[in-house]
Amino acid sequence: MRLGASVLAGVVAATLGTGLLVGTSSASANDAIAVGAASTDQVSTPAGSTSFRIATFNVLGNSHTTTHGDESTRPSGTKRMTQTVQAINEGRPSIIGFQEMERVQYAAFKHLTGSTYGTYPGDDTDQLVVANNIAWRNDTWRLMSATTFTVPYFYGKYSRRPLVLLQNIHTGQEVYVMNTHNPADVRGNALAWRNKAVAIEAALITRLRSTHPNIPVLLTGDMNDSNNFYCPVTAAAPVHAAYGGTHAFSPADQCTPPTFVSGKTTYKPIDWIVGTPDVAFSGATRVKDAVVAVASDHPLYWADATVKATAAPRPGITHVVAIDAEGLTSSALTASGGRYAPYLNAMRRGGTSTLSARTEPDSTKLLPNTIGILTGRKVLKKGGGGHGVKGSGDDGKTVASHAKGYVSSVYDVVHDFGRSTALYSSDPVAKLVKRSWSKAHGAADRIGASNGRNKISKSVISTSDKSVTASFRKHIAHLKAFSLVQLTGAVHAGQRSGWSTKKYKKAVRTLDHRIAAIVHAIQANRATATNTLVVVTSSAGGKGHSTGGTKTANFRVPFIVWGHGVAAGQDLYALNPATLSPGSANPGLTVGQPVRNAAVADLATSALGLPAVPGSIFDSGRDLNVFHAPVTALPHDPALQPIAGAAARSS
Repeated sequence: MRLGASVLAGVVAATLGTGLLVGTSSASANDAIAVGAASTDQVSTPAGSTSFRIATFNVLGNSHTTTHGDESTRPSGTKRMTQTVQAINEGRPSIIGFQEMERVQYAAFKHLTGSTYGTYPGDDTDQLVVANNIAWRNDTWRLMSATTFTVPYFYGKYSRRPLVLLQNIHTGQEVYVMNTHNPADVRGNALAWRNKAVAIEAALITRLRSTHPNIPVLLTGDMNDSNNFYCPVTAAAPVHAAYGGTHAFSPADQCTPPTFVSGKTTYKPIDWIVGTPDVAFSGATRVKDAVVAVASDHPLYWADATVKATAAPRPGITHVVAIDAEGLTSSALTASGGRYAPYLNAMRRGGTSTLSARTEPDSTKLLPNTIGILTGRKVLKKGGGGHGVKGSGDDGKTVASHAKGYVSSVYDVVHDFGRSTALYSSDPVAKLVKRSWSKAHGAADRIGASNGRNKISKSVISTSDKSVTASFRKHIAHLKAFSLVQLTGAVHAGQRSGWSTKKYKKAVRTLDHRIAAIVHAIQANRATATNTLVVVTSSAGGKGHSTGGTKTANFRVPFIVWGHGVAAGQDLYALNPATLSPGSANPGLTVGQPVRNAAVADLATSALGLPAVPGSIFDSGRDLNVFHAPVTALPHDPALQPIAGAAARSS
């Protein structure tokens, strides 16, 4: 899934802002700094809160300063990056939203700053994407996930913009940061496209607040508008500006955008920093000194943000158990009124689920989908990003050998962050899983203290579901942070007798009992009863005597999420407006994405408060919501082209 951007119908009626921002400065004309926010607006740092400085800076693209550019008398963008870094070093923001940072400028920035900053999207092949990089200090923030959203730019052509989820290393506080550049009028009147962009940005903020109410949202960018940005965005989204301003809705709509005052000059900002109400701003600053004047034709803006300590964004999940019920079809759960799967249906009523999830878009074979569940990747390498495991059997190789390069999994992320993992399987081809992330073939652990290359702490590969279930129950007192449990009874019955037979239905009933035994063991153990998330899906359905095929029964699978804090009785598609219910089809990657079994990887890491699996594409934006019922459901905008979340390129 990707983070959908669509137009919000309706207006959020709230009073935002803290008053007109007026700053003064005693600096000279060549060192003009207007400092906003009166002393009454200064924010002291409460115990347990998180404070940081956030900036936005349009660095003037290098193309403007070429021989034929409109700023040809200025030094090149590469040379001006020295002044940009100097200005940033003086202000010391820990998060920066850049605009117009062309590829040569990005390269210069990384050369000058080394490993100080992580960035996203990094050096993308699309220069318009590179131009809007978000940077964060690696000594203050870690990247949890990253994706893009789309807004109209010149001539209404949609362009990607970054959205990252960052976690403060010192306090654990998470924040969403969006960065954008709305079109100017230099190529014709672009007001309509700016208005559309603001509507999309406001809608995305609102949806993030709906699905993740405990995570603040910050938006930076060159909006190329003052009043026409501030008033619409504060009307359509729950945000206020770092620079102040007021917007009251009762008894009448009264909007007063903020201004900066330096001496006798009043400045209306077009470069903005806004945040949700749980972010308190102070010390808003507009810098246009001699250094910044060389670096760009725009001022550098920053503000100090404080977020009071909030409840954890996830309800205390410390264990995730993913159950791959191989060959379990969605229709098996509803056959004969649900009589063959009473416990699974009880989990649906007590949790969040859909019977219209999908396998991988390019395979309905079991093993490729198992690898997808663990990696969040598609199968085929064509077009990039595939794990490459196409066959059904264990060929003695590893996932890395199929992909022609190492493939990270949920096992890597959980293990490298110092937590434990497990594999319980009655499928003999699970030996490929064990081998791929073993001591001999696992990647080096480069996160914190090294925990070694063996990414799977415990593995049990048996010949029957009965022994696998018994082994899981036996070790429940030492349940790992992430466990994959594979049960094969249903798929064996389907392959031998057919998916429409009584023998298959009987196997589903037995499978239902096994899953009940697993969940009962979790509930009965005090150390796991209130902190475990259980995800039940299938690596494939089945039709006739095979899982492989193009029929709906082959690729339509259940996806059930149950556990502490999960929204009860909710449909996953209703809970996640950015997903597209696929009807009877299994769509490819060029259209909006349904819920897929491969979303398990990043749902697990997200629930555990860990970063996304590197290279994952399904739910890499970490926006599959299972914990909160949305306040507002946002409709899809069919004009937008879906863009899969990308792995960040960080120093």
